[in-house]
Amino acid sequence: MAISFDPLLYVSPGLKSKKLELAEKLMLGKKLKDLYLICKNTDTGVPEAIKSEMLDIKYYRDRDIVISGITDNYDSALEYLAVYAYENLVPEGNGQDPHK
Repeated sequence: MAISFDPLLYVSPGLKSKKLELAEKLMLGKKLKDLYLICKNTDTGVPEAIKSEMLDIKYYRDRDIVISGITDNYDSALEYLAVYAYENLVPEGNGQDPHK
């Protein structure tokens, strides 16, 4: 598994000061608990949220991972995915505001 990062990497506010440290640890394969990663699904190209511990699963070990975001809680990861879907997947936003 090779880990790389999106140039526009999203980092939740509580982790911004640890951004480089977390990225380094992830690239070295260190175990990080209670961290959510937003990764592009290699089959669909659509981002998905996973717990960092899932990188040990064979499915992820056998793939190159592109990390688009690092969050400290599931709600932040879901908000990122909702905004992504609104901006990229829903035609013309469909009149919906993902922040409501």
